[in-house]
Amino acid sequence: MGVNMPNALYSNENLSRYLKSGYVIESENDEIAILVKRRKVGVFWNLVLTLITGGFWLLVWIPRLIFRNSVVRLYKDEVPAKQTGWLSRLTDQGIDKFQGLSPRGKLITAGSVAVLLAIFFVSGNTSRINEEKLAEAANYSTFQNQLETPVDPAYCGAIERVLEDGTSISFAKKNRDRAIKASDSLTVWNADSYLAKSDWVDSASNLVLDFYAEQEVSTNKLLSTRIKGLSDKLAEVGLKELDGSWGDKFRAFVVTDCGLQEQATSVEEKIREVMTAADVIKYKASSKPWYPKGFKETGFEGFAYQNISSQGCSYSFGSCAKFKIISKTSCPTNLYVRTNHLVNGAVDDWSNDTATVSAGQIAIMETTFNSDYSGSWEFVEINCY
Repeated sequence: MGVNMPNALYSNENLSRYLKSGYVIESENDEIAILVKRRKVGVFWNLVLTLITGGFWLLVWIPRLIFRNSVVRLYKDEVPAKQTGWLSRLTDQGIDKFQGLSPRGKLITAGSVAVLLAIFFVSGNTSRINEEKLAEAANYSTFQNQLETPVDPAYCGAIERVLEDGTSISFAKKNRDRAIKASDSLTVWNADSYLAKSDWVDSASNLVLDFYAEQEVSTNKLLSTRIKGLSDKLAEVGLKELDGSWGDKFRAFVVTDCGLQEQATSVEEKIREVMTAADVIKYKASSKPWYPKGFKETGFEGFAYQNISSQGCSYSFGSCAKFKIISKTSCPTNLYVRTNHLVNGAVDDWSNDTATVSAGQIAIMETTFNSDYSGSWEFVEINCY
């Protein structure tokens, strides 16, 4: 690729002038003569300067490679109206002058250009890095004095309306009494059925966060205006934090500055009461055991029982352990249960009973003891076959 020099009419004078300047005739016909001047672009010094300047010399070297040839068109009739652009002419003149310098002059010129480019790049890059670091390290406390200036009463009125009639507090007022009553009265056995038909419980899960979000709709408008007064980079960081820590801290400031802290605390307590009640109901519903109400664990995994010994033994002699038992899994061949009879904590006798049950099916069993003493009893073995 080459630089197009200004075109001219063909004449012996023009031709002689360009030939003396180092141009050679590349082609010629009845209409035009094309002259080319080829410049040498050395590799050694350009490579050295590129390494010394950390690559900045490429900004000089590459254009020299691209525009190393200069082309002149001598027209034998009339020069076309369109001439070579000023940038091409300026580039060519600059290269010509640079080529005319001594090796030392070339080195000084190239070094000066490289230093200027390096200073420009480093200063600009340093400024950018410093600003980015400042933005990255920016937090709410850094600009607290700028952001936390007195609040216009108009904004205070908006927050007060949220505390009095906002969606969250209205929901809490509507459901507070029944929420507390349900959390106290429900058991693990019926909490799940209550949960299935009461949609307010799930709605209460994020009630406090919704309460804060309602306030921030108003406070973030003011905060956004104040953040935009910072520099572009810092404003960018702050605006991203409107729904994060900046927004939350500014909301707390506005509530306090408007003298609404006591009212906000009271409202939040009511909201948290409803949330707590909802959490209790959910916990009870999730804690429902696999066995029916009135049963308890036997001490053997997968088996629960209900003691019905007070109903009396089916046999006329001795004492017995009479109970309902349920297995979590099926015992199609045999459910074997062995018990001990205890007198003052010591084993006085033992007995067993068997049944065939499906998973979740209840069996009434009785183990009879040959003992004339009253006492207690315990499970010592339960197997499912």
